[in-house]
Amino acid sequence: MGEVALALILAALTFVVHNVSYMLSHPLWLDEAWVADSTRAPLHLLSWITSSTPLGWTLLLRLVPGDGEQRFRVITLIFSALAVLVAYALGRELRLIRVVTAVLLAAGVLLAPVMLIDDELKQYTAEACASIAVLLLVARVETQWSRSRLVLLSIVSGFALLFTNTAVFVGVAAVVSLGLVGLGQRRWRRLAEVAAAGALMLTIQGIIYLTIDKPHQIPSLASYWDGYYLPHNGGVRGAVSFVHHVGAGVAPYLGFRLFAISLILALGGIATLIWLGRVALALTTPLTIAAVMIASTFRKYPFLDLRTSTFWLVMVVVLMAIGAAGAIRALQSRSVIAAGLAVAVCLGGWCYSTAPYVRSQPLPNEDVRSQVAYFEQNYRPGDILILNFTATWGFAYYDHSLIPTYRYDNTVSVGFIPTYPNLSWMVEMTNRTPASVDAAWNAAQAKAAQHPGARIWIIRSHVQIPEATAWQTVLKGKDATVLNVGPEPLILVNPPTSPPPNT
Repeated sequence: MGEVALALILAALTFVVHNVSYMLSHPLWLDEAWVADSTRAPLHLLSWITSSTPLGWTLLLRLVPGDGEQRFRVITLIFSALAVLVAYALGRELRLIRVVTAVLLAAGVLLAPVMLIDDELKQYTAEACASIAVLLLVARVETQWSRSRLVLLSIVSGFALLFTNTAVFVGVAAVVSLGLVGLGQRRWRRLAEVAAAGALMLTIQGIIYLTIDKPHQIPSLASYWDGYYLPHNGGVRGAVSFVHHVGAGVAPYLGFRLFAISLILALGGIATLIWLGRVALALTTPLTIAAVMIASTFRKYPFLDLRTSTFWLVMVVVLMAIGAAGAIRALQSRSVIAAGLAVAVCLGGWCYSTAPYVRSQPLPNEDVRSQVAYFEQNYRPGDILILNFTATWGFAYYDHSLIPTYRYDNTVSVGFIPTYPNLSWMVEMTNRTPASVDAAWNAAQAKAAQHPGARIWIIRSHVQIPEATAWQTVLKGKDATVLNVGPEPLILVNPPTSPPPNT
């Protein structure tokens, strides 16, 4: 009972090390808004509206009670807490200074910077949790071989694809690792059982992929990750150069400023697992990373993007914690006092190194919410609204008076656009280009001309430099007021005081 309480306390600390009040109050940014839109769309549209997130994740959001507009982020927190619990269970399963190892693994996941900054409304913490769960199931198979444990590994890895996009990498790595161990030990019966379990897992994943994921893949979403695909040309040298330059931005989120420390601990974790006779578990994380690299080479999944790498970065943190536990176990055989001091140093050093990320506020400062609220309170009949392209999804979520039409569009990375085709007072931009800015402004002026005294409101979000420059040009000389209602200003253009001269 004492250990259960300890594990629950460590998991509960998730709601302390994350800034919960910030998460549940900070407005959704673009990437979150199109996820939140799915909670208001009709159920029959979910299969293609959830192209950027797994269908199961989207369905989970609908189970969140209450009416707070940012409440859905609690799912992200819950999976973070579950990941801590699963890590604790994995530490116990290793049977290596059981409680100490369990605490080290749980603390590692709890304070992993890549988890501490993952506060957004996306499935990345679920992917991390699922990955650690697969490691736990591999450990259980190695603890006591049984068909039922293999089947459980297959089922969990298979159906996890409903809630994560990365279960295929970890699941395949786990099965291959068990197969390699069976092959190396020439245990042909076990190898056959692993093959059967792998076939079951791939069948489940294949059905989910073919029926849910593949029909709604968006080409533009794949091209969005161009900077995170391993280069085809350049051979090994090109790949090493890519990893060196792109990976430099990811390495600090393993917990230490010096990547060498993380690498030594992770290698120590692999060595410790091999020493414990858990070779399959030792192989699973490296093979997962290798699988992601192969997928990246074929432009199927980004490599070394921080958010989409969360799942395997957390697996590396788990290896680091195991490496620390292995070193402490070696010290324990010589001096219990030295081992105790080492535990204190490890936990204290980890807390100190990760402290800058605790209760951080990493979410982008985008705020369609405040703009929509101010507009709705101050709108006058006859006024015209211009909605810039990247504010469309946020407007559809935060506006409660209109019901959008969800239009399929595979030219945008999420595959759909909320539209309001029957609103005469709204102009929706169709792109972020200067030409789209000009077109929207001309259309708004034409509409405003039909209503003397009409004002033009401009709601914008996620504005990039070319669009911002185009707006400066369009609004030059106009009676435009910048309303700082939040991090992103709302613009109100008053009608000219006198009619323009005839030309």
